[in-house]
Amino acid sequence: MFGKTLTTLLLVSLVYGGLLVILYVKQESLIFPGRPLPADFEFQFDVPFRELTIPVDGAELNALHFQQDDPDGVIFFLHGNGGNLVDWTVNIDGTGPAQQL
Repeated sequence: MFGKTLTTLLLVSLVYGGLLVILYVKQESLIFPGRPLPADFEFQFDVPFRELTIPVDGAELNALHFQQDDPDGVIFFLHGNGGNLVDWTVNIDGTGPAQQL
């Protein structure tokens, strides 16, 4: 009886430990599920904008700068940990999501 309980406890502990190892190894892709755009993707909006690439250690960040006539300031928006620039540029110009040319 004691042997079966110990074996069951050991098996449950190994499965739990294995699950923790898998979660640790995969945590970045689980927390930050990015969806890259094709390298030749071009944004299209009816308002003036510039596409920027910002080099950082180990990666490149892509940004869109929507230009305004006579601006009062800057809104610097970081969209979070997932998706891509297409996801959060919905209705920038009132027509819906960005379209590829």
